Amino acid sequence: MLIEVQQAAKDRLRVHALAGADADLSELAARARWVLALDSPLSAFWRWADDAPDSLRAPFEPIWGLPLPRSDMVFEALLYTIVEQQISWVGAQRAQRILCELAGVSISYDGVTYWCAPEPAALAALTTADLKPLKITDRRSGLLIRLAQEIVAGRLDLDALHKMDEPERLAWLRAIKGIGPWKALMTHMRAFGPAQARAVE
Repeated sequence: MLIEVQQAAKDRLRVHALAGADADLSELAARARWVLALDSPLSAFWRWADDAPDSLRAPFEPIWGLPLPRSDMVFEALLYTIVEQQISWVGAQRAQRILCELAGVSISYDGVTYWCAPEPAALAALTTADLKPLKITDRRSGLLIRLAQEIVAGRLDLDALHKMDEPERLAWLRAIKGIGPWKALMTHMRAFGPAQARAVE
């Protein structure tokens, strides 16, 4: 589903469903809250910025309340983290877009095509040769496909991470073959928000 989020007031957002499958409004609102990290402790920073002297507040006015967004799905966070490791940001953005075009679904609205992250089943059906246009290593392409296949086969349940605390999530991710400390931490940050742990891989 394609949504548009607008600021209705300083402390209120308005969510519009623009295109895609029908969704329950309460579910749509809950997912928007999650992706926009409206429960994030960053709100304390913005309360400080709002009460700060003009000289300190002015630089933040254009981005007031900007959250660190989270992925809608842990699988999406994991995919993008694997793709972007050890390549330039421009190269990572290009590879992520190609991945979405190869295995994702698109929504067209007002003459523009928007791409969604691939579902596991679509990615599981591909080969490393199919992923050559991403210009990442065969090893990483193979990891993407293997993880998708593990999910499809029911051997890997990323949704289980939602029931764990941060240390458990990081340990669980690191236990996956091919996922080291950096990938685990970056996946966590994308899917659940900033982690207290730090890692270098």
